[in-house]
Amino acid sequence: MQPTVITHADPDGIIALSLFYQNLMSFKCNVFLSSAYRLKDTLLTAIRRKFLNQLYIFDLTGSAQIVPLLLFFKNVVWIDHHIWPEIKKPENVEFFIDSKAKSATELVGKYFNIKSELIEIANEIDTNNIKSEKAQFLRNLIASIKWKYPADFNKLKNIAKVLAISGIERLERSKNTVQIINEYIEWIKNLEKDVLNKVYISNVNGKKIAIYESKGNVPVYVITDKLAEHKEWPFDIIAVLIKKDVEEKVISKVELRTNTNTDVYNIAASFGGGGHKTASSFTLPKAINAKELLKLLSVTQ
Repeated sequence: MQPTVITHADPDGIIALSLFYQNLMSFKCNVFLSSAYRLKDTLLTAIRRKFLNQLYIFDLTGSAQIVPLLLFFKNVVWIDHHIWPEIKKPENVEFFIDSKAKSATELVGKYFNIKSELIEIANEIDTNNIKSEKAQFLRNLIASIKWKYPADFNKLKNIAKVLAISGIERLERSKNTVQIINEYIEWIKNLEKDVLNKVYISNVNGKKIAIYESKGNVPVYVITDKLAEHKEWPFDIIAVLIKKDVEEKVISKVELRTNTNTDVYNIAASFGGGGHKTASSFTLPKAINAKELLKLLSVTQ
């Protein structure tokens, strides 16, 4: 039976998938792109479709609520680099977790004993420490596809396939790729114009908090990078509040970052989220605004 992969729908998750394809030497597998918020639903979908043999999960944090669903599968390998709560491991599950790793791709490479330039590219992207043109290109490409085709995960899966077979060079030569990236960059330039004016800033118990509110997906790195130009930078907590429609209801995703090494993981965890010490997120099943978010954050300080 074909293996099943559930991976994060971000650059790290896509690149990790490409290494999995390399190891499998085939594209014959069931692939789901997901998020921490949607993981339970994704697992339930795999169970309903009876994809119950071998399951791999990449770049997603586990939780005690998720573990019972893993018992439906014959064998599970879970590879991740986020901070995890304590979880009792079922006998059919192997955890390959290292929160000190720069990316899940790095761990997927270690697990399958794969050496690839894609690992360093994933590390640069996931730590927002872009040093190479290839990392800049791939981050822009994946972000541009998610921006232009938000509901088409097949295009992201195809990127993983191309990376597995031909590497990043084939993508760089594509005229369609260049056009999409150029459109995305123009959109980013327009987005940046309003960041400094739209940001909501407040001080809570000695912590300087900046909140940027959006009614749709925005690249978090664009907001945090632009805020470095603000006269009140650095910020102890940067919160990017993204409200979006999911299955006929509005949810609020909150991405947390810091310029001062403030531990934002504990804040996210207190609302059921997670991530890393300096970059975490959580999702609320309702719409909130910046002032309401500030009240919630104030409770954690």
